[in-house]
Amino acid sequence: MDSLPIAMITSARLMDLEAYSARPDAPVVPYVEPKRRVRRTRAAVADALHRIADRLAPAGPVRETGTLGC
Repeated sequence: MDSLPIAMITSARLMDLEAYSARPDAPVVPYVEPKRRVRRTRAAVADALHRIADRLAPAGPVRETGTLGC
């Protein structure tokens, strides 16, 4: 019911915080490039799939049984 005044007060506080962050003496947070984890994750998944396939694969070569009834 009184959400509009609360929203105005909250937005005014957030705008003040953003305005103070643009000051010349504001602390500078260096940008750190995030590490790409895709290659490591891909390698781990591929390794796990190879291990599963080795356990599920037959031990020897599969012989063809021929056709049935022909």
